Amino acid sequence: VRDPYLFLIENTNPVYVLFYRSIWMLAIPHNVAIFEWKLSKDKLPTRKNLQCRNILLEEQHQLCPFCSGKEEDSSHLIFTCS
Repeated sequence: VRDPYLFLIENTNPVYVLFYRSIWMLAIPHNVAIFEWKLSKDKLPTRKNLQCRNILLEEQHQLCPFCSGKEEDSSHLIFTCS
């Protein structure tokens, strides 16, 4: 397990390595750190991501359930949803 990890670290932009390390070093609950990591990697189960994985099949289901105005993606949910 250590060798693949080291390979990934060596072949990743150092800025990202520092950023991700800083997330895990914060004095916050583990589930909050995981949420922050998923947000930064655009891995939250938003409607847009679920459709890309063929979990949601209809385009109309991509709209945000809170504001119904925009496509639900990580950026919209966190920063622009009203």
